[in-house]
Amino acid sequence: MDREKTLLAVLVLGFVTIPNSFGIVRHNGSSDSDYIRFGNHFTSTVISGYPMENTLYFRASAVVIDPHWVLCSAHQYFDSTGNPLYSGAFIATGSNFIFDRGQVYIADQWFCYPGSTASPDGPDIALLYFKNPVPGVTSAVRFRGILQPGPAVGITGYGRSGTPAAGYFAPDYQRRGCQNRMDRFGDGITYPEFTIFSDFVPPTSPDYDPLGGLAGPGDSGGGWFNQEGLLIGISIEVGALDTSYHNYTIAQDITWFNEWIDTTMSEMNRTRTLDMPDFAGFSACWMSTTGDARFNGAWDLVPDGRINNLDLDIFIDQWLCTQPAP
Repeated sequence: MDREKTLLAVLVLGFVTIPNSFGIVRHNGSSDSDYIRFGNHFTSTVISGYPMENTLYFRASAVVIDPHWVLCSAHQYFDSTGNPLYSGAFIATGSNFIFDRGQVYIADQWFCYPGSTASPDGPDIALLYFKNPVPGVTSAVRFRGILQPGPAVGITGYGRSGTPAAGYFAPDYQRRGCQNRMDRFGDGITYPEFTIFSDFVPPTSPDYDPLGGLAGPGDSGGGWFNQEGLLIGISIEVGALDTSYHNYTIAQDITWFNEWIDTTMSEMNRTRTLDMPDFAGFSACWMSTTGDARFNGAWDLVPDGRINNLDLDIFIDQWLCTQPAP
């Protein structure tokens, strides 16, 4: 879809709340501005929604992982059988859907991870593809190692805020973030092993963090980031739909899905028309990623964990095939 078609007039704001789409609930007596300031460090977390009859409806959150690609939860756009819920999808790059929407871009294609469902049992992963690169957003870098419980993680999203004492507040579509421990993983029985759990603990807990919090409706698809700023997961669910202490946020551990993400992105790069931004993107990956599998982006065209001469050969062939005749 052409860039001219990516900007739509917003006539109505529609907030869709479903039981498994999750804002950042904060401590009683805490400063909301601290959570907003922390969340706005993670500008790769963006607004996601769907267009309908010249109206943009807020849906949840998502993460830009490449200029052409955005990662989100599958249940934002697909039903339990993998069929699309809407005829389109968009992202907005601002910090607030009402007052600071930034630029709005309509996805050209979207991809659901095979077997993804609208169930908290997952898997619950999807990708949005944008033919024209999304400018002005620094893409999140995906973590490629093996996650271990314990370290603090930053959890981000645009969903409803609240406190244990007051309950949920009215939605304001503002990017926020909280910080908790990464407490445990699914046991493979009650929850799949690719689920991560982060508890919202009270001030009396030895694990208390002043920026501790809990996801809320509208945070699904929001990024989880480790202390190095690398993307480790996306929110999909909470233990119970309330703002209580000892409730917990659930995410998908994307290290389980990196191979599918890499393959989907690489296959698209093998066939689509390349332009100068692609050349710049490939060059940037080459300079920063050779030998380091954490930073492959979409350009590991021969999936072997690094950007090397094999990928360069394919890129050159594709470049020569897709450039317009003089």
